[in-house]
Parts: sequence; C-alpha cells; structure tokens
Amino acid sequence: MLADRMHSLVVVMALAASVLLSGCSENIMSDLERYVNAEKSKKAGRIKPVPEFKAYDSYVYVVDQNSRSPFEPMQQEEMVSNKAEVVGGGITPDSNRNRESLESFPLDTLRYVGSLERGGNIWAIIISPDSLIHKIQVGNYIGQNYGKITNISDSRVDVSELVPNGMGGWIERLAGLSLIE
Repeated sequence: MLADRMHSLVVVMALAASVLLSGCSENIMSDLERYVNAEKSKKAGRIKPVPEFKAYDSYVYVVDQNSRSPFEPMQQEEMVSNKAEVVGGGITPDSNRNRESLESFPLDTLRYVGSLERGGNIWAIIISPDSLIHKIQVGNYIGQNYGKITNISDSRVDVSELVPNGMGGWIERLAGLSLIE
C-alpha cells in the first residue's frame, strides 16, 4: 500500500516536471523577434533642421565723466536728493491719526454684508476675518492701504486707498467691497 502511494507520487511528480519543462521548450524570443522586425520595417522619420540663432548684438559701455558708475552703490546724498524730488508736494498718509480696527486686515479679507440707515445716516455692516461684525460709515478707514470710505450704497462700499508708487511717493487708488448675498 505504501509502495503504491510512493509509485503514484513519483508518477505525478514526473508528469508535473514534464509539463513545466514543456513550457520552456517554446521559442521565448519569438515575440521579441517579431517586434524588432516590425520596427525595422517602418520607414525612418525626418529630423527637423537645427533652428537658426540670431547673432548676439554686443553693447560697449562707454564711461562718461559726468555719470556715476552703474556698478557702484548710490551715495547717501544721491538717494536723499532723489527722494526729495519724488515725494515733494505729493499726497501722503496721515501718520499721526489713530488707526481704526478694520485697518489691521487686508481689504480683500473683509466682507460687506449689508447696510443700515437711520436719520439720514448710512452705516455699512462689515464682517472681519476674525468673525466680528463692524459698523462703519463714510469717513472711516478700512484695509491696510490707508483706505478711507468715500461712499456707501446698497450694493457697494467705495474706498480710496493710498499705495506706494515705487519711487518713494504715494498714489491714490480706488477700491471697494461689493455686497455678498
């Protein structure tokens, strides 16, 4: 009985080995050979020509006795005289004024949610990013760019801001908040 089981186990193992080895007898390289032959039979594409490059136009820097060198930093006297020319007579923010609570937030983070009118006075209701509700009117300041409220309507709060002009002075810019429904 044990011998019969051993004999049948040997037969089953021999059959399994022959099945496994038969898979190895096929030509494995046939798929690869077919792919290579197909690629070789395709026509070669055209290579784009190299683009033409424009010649570099050189610039010769000529030192002028009256001009300062662009490679040297500006002297303190030159910077002060240039600023005086730009700032002179222009508009400037009032630095002596007490800042209002809504001036600590950027204008685009404030939300205009409605208005109130009583006795001819109009107030705008603004919600700040910290979820506090503020009541403001024409003449109040809002936003981080010295924005002064110039008009309040049912759909919009108009603001006149002072922003740096990049040359040491200030320019006036109109901005506003639209009603959020």
